[in-house]
Amino acid sequence: MFDAQTVAKVCGGTVKGDGNVQILAACKDSREIKEGDLYIAIIGENNDGNDYAGKAYENGAVCSLVSRDVDVPEGKAAVIVSDTRRALLSLAAYYRSTFDIKLVGVTGSVGKTTTKEMIHCALSSVWKTHKTNKNFNNDIGLPMTLLELNDTYKASVIEMGMSARGEISVLTNVAKPDVAVITNIGVSHIEHLKTQENILAAKLEILEGLPENGTVILNADDKFLSKQTSLPFKTVFYGLDNDCEVKGEVLSDNKVRVLGETIELSVPGKHNLLNACAAMAVARALGIPAADAARGISSFETDEIRQRLVKSPKGFDIICDWYNASPQSVSVALELLCKKEGRKIAVLADMLELGDFSKKCHEDIGIEAAERGVDMLFTYGKESKYMHEAAKEKGLDAKHFDSKDELSASLLNTLQKGDTVLIKGSHSMKMQDIYDKIMG
Repeated sequence: MFDAQTVAKVCGGTVKGDGNVQILAACKDSREIKEGDLYIAIIGENNDGNDYAGKAYENGAVCSLVSRDVDVPEGKAAVIVSDTRRALLSLAAYYRSTFDIKLVGVTGSVGKTTTKEMIHCALSSVWKTHKTNKNFNNDIGLPMTLLELNDTYKASVIEMGMSARGEISVLTNVAKPDVAVITNIGVSHIEHLKTQENILAAKLEILEGLPENGTVILNADDKFLSKQTSLPFKTVFYGLDNDCEVKGEVLSDNKVRVLGETIELSVPGKHNLLNACAAMAVARALGIPAADAARGISSFETDEIRQRLVKSPKGFDIICDWYNASPQSVSVALELLCKKEGRKIAVLADMLELGDFSKKCHEDIGIEAAERGVDMLFTYGKESKYMHEAAKEKGLDAKHFDSKDELSASLLNTLQKGDTVLIKGSHSMKMQDIYDKIMG
């Protein structure tokens, strides 16, 4: 990988100990260190990684990247810098520059993790392809992901997240993508960015890392992205509704025909078909045969932490979808719920980081639930009161709760064989608690 002296040179740090020690990999968790690792000490909200350098050495680290002086065992090293997070970005940028691989950067308000996974499936049909694990997409997760690269990979798919202007600019200038994908412009993080136009500008920062011959892949069905027709890069649009270069023909709830190939997914939903079109557009941009890409995408399996369908022994189905919640993703989940047979019950909690838009966004979801034909709505959380009130005004049987225990008890008394219940809310609302109660 590199030696300690290289780390110091790249990061602007000082070596303590043996600068010639050879580093095999990098890790930021002292408990997961393997022999030959570089331990990266991150200062978090609750822990100071510098405190665990000693434990990292005990577990096999040959070098540590720290922001204060630490004891270094004989034959090992430490690189001391002023800011380990900034140093990590510099190290990852250097390391990425040593590889001649095709790198795809993915961002967007909703769907970027699923799209990243589908792109990985498409490229993996031909090449050994590296990817972001889970959604490790910030200024720590992205550089740690890049430090996993090795010479066996031909391509990499990297997810980039943000909550403020300038964050994607930093990430893309580290990752240096050949292809940049933007899935959509929603209202996630609008509390910080104030307008969707500002969110668009923040997402477009991903272009700053592209080479002159780079390619931009945009969603033609998004009202903001569809207008980006004069970018200084080759731009390819994909979609299902609007005319575009890579247009999918919906064949069923889980099947789409695009670029002459039929893709059958194991997960339903128009949003997933749209993500598949994005993956096909990327594959074409990188020269992957459409038949191979379609075969790869058809093998996609959803992350169990995100949306999945569970059949209860009591005879009802549960759509588990509590990883996150934005107005767009809740709307998509309601669409999926309302395609099910039997009674349709939605259990929804607060959508966070909506700022001044929160009241209206929650009201809109309540109205949508009523108009889509949801049979019952259970809401939980301070902001979800607006959802509950709007749904009731539209005639929907809606109940609001300040306690998850009370909601769970009421829900259990309501559920019948043949029902489908959607459980969704922002991650911090911990809606899995309700699932655990009704399955217990």
